[in-house]
Amino acid sequence: MPRAFRVRFSKQGRSVDPSLHIDAASDPALAEARPRQKSRYGCLECKKGKVKCDEAHPSCNRCQRRGIKCTVTARLSRWRLEKPGFDWPPSCPAPSCSLRIDARLLQWWMDATCKILVLDLHLNPLSLPLIEHLGVSPALCLALESFSLGHRGCWATKSRVEFFEKRSHALGLCREELTSKAVPLETSFYTVMLLGLTTPFMEDIDDYGKEHLIGARTILEILLRQNDSTRDPKIEQLLAYYTWWDMSCSFSVDPREIPALSTSEVLSVTSRGDAGPVGARFAGCMVEIYHLLGLLLRYCMQVLRGGARDPEHERTLELALTSRYRPDRIRDEDVLFAEAFRNHGLIILYRVCRIRRTTDVQGGMPWTDNSSVASRIHGYALKIISLVLPTQIGTPFWNSLAIPLLTAGSELTVDDQVLRNNVREAFSSVLNQCRTNTVARAKDLLEEVWIRRDNGIEISYLELALQKGWNFSLV
Repeated sequence: MPRAFRVRFSKQGRSVDPSLHIDAASDPALAEARPRQKSRYGCLECKKGKVKCDEAHPSCNRCQRRGIKCTVTARLSRWRLEKPGFDWPPSCPAPSCSLRIDARLLQWWMDATCKILVLDLHLNPLSLPLIEHLGVSPALCLALESFSLGHRGCWATKSRVEFFEKRSHALGLCREELTSKAVPLETSFYTVMLLGLTTPFMEDIDDYGKEHLIGARTILEILLRQNDSTRDPKIEQLLAYYTWWDMSCSFSVDPREIPALSTSEVLSVTSRGDAGPVGARFAGCMVEIYHLLGLLLRYCMQVLRGGARDPEHERTLELALTSRYRPDRIRDEDVLFAEAFRNHGLIILYRVCRIRRTTDVQGGMPWTDNSSVASRIHGYALKIISLVLPTQIGTPFWNSLAIPLLTAGSELTVDDQVLRNNVREAFSSVLNQCRTNTVARAKDLLEEVWIRRDNGIEISYLELALQKGWNFSLV
């Protein structure tokens, strides 16, 4: 039944006093009563609790206070609306008409997933430049779909069946494409890389994707052997991705199965400088550092496993690390990146080869007083933290610094509680964006190293990972 209203009119007509008007904008009570704008991109946890989300990235303040994972919906890219007249290159098919790929998963890849594998969103070779490869390779389409599916579902069990279906299909098609040689090798490289990177996320975390890493290396070696006239102009970009992937897995690889690339071969490619603007952020200095750290980690893990030491090789590695790398294209972020990884390598080298352990019986680099070496290592750790933490949290560039941040964080002492909390929050941020079990394992490993050190047990995270039998990988 409609509600009835009773209205009473004054018998004497009176003009309205202007002073009685109240400006709603100046009245706090009325301003407070205004309807609030709905939060369109709030996290799922705030939506479940029916509270307003501040939409802070990568984790809202409410989730940070409660110490829970902040799950957000990726914001839609605006370029589709802002550039209606965008013309695709002739060799690059439009995704809406030519690609045999799930549009929603491709959207998620463009908006979220590919950002965890790049340094610069404005020069992203895994976004629009990848469309050309997707147009000729069904295997790459399925590999991308499986990656996006796992990332969107936080690699949870409920998405595992569909993930494995797409992944298995992609593996079969990739073999067919390699056998028939119907797809360019650089396209197959991307397929193998995406399949390899997701191996520990959904399957055994201790399986770092050895077979895929070997396959990517084989493809890259074929491309490197090609004459300069036929070599892919973006070979440096592929080399950067391989050396980064190889470095991330060097904690676990057997050097006899997967030896490092030839240093002279790597330098010959980086000195060419023909990667173009897209490869600029992945080229030159960064490739050389990735390659050097791959050599260093292979050697140090061999020493920790009881292998023979090589004093000359140790001195060569130290000399290479103490030489300052300067990127060809000078940018503040590039210098920061190079410094962070350089100090990361020095910490590992001195921790493994300079700190005398009770089990050491072989000669190597000259032993020095443990306290002085430990002080130098701590200084390198503080340097990394001072470089990394002030950068903008949640950006792809910042997430790429998780490896040196782990190394630096593991060297913090009981007196560095404030810095420990900062590193802890930083890893929570990386975990929230990348959503991978490898980052979660690194965070847990860091906490255990701190507990042991607080109890007087001097141990590195590499030694602890070996004790646990973990094939540690930080992809």
